[in-house]
Amino acid sequence: MSQSLTNVLFELVFFR
Repeated sequence: MSQSLTNVLFELVFFR
């Protein structure tokens, strides 16, 4: 569950 949240956060930061 935590991995999914971290993945979304990382993707958002990388997309920035």
